[in-house]
Amino acid sequence: MDNSKNANNLMTIVMPLCMVLGCIIGIILGIVFQLNLLLSITIGIILGFASGIIAYVIYSIKEK
Repeated sequence: MDNSKNANNLMTIVMPLCMVLGCIIGIILGIVFQLNLLLSITIGIILGFASGIIAYVIYSIKEK
């Protein structure tokens, strides 16, 4: 039960942080490459969400 609680806490913290960082990276890339701002923010959030899921999976595998 302790492992699932740690994994849940990690997911609660990491997922929003990755999405915010992805949004910031998307905005910067949108400015540099002059992309549509909405597109770059959306792509950044999607990539941040995916990296958060990957971090969660890696953490849960290492805990087992």
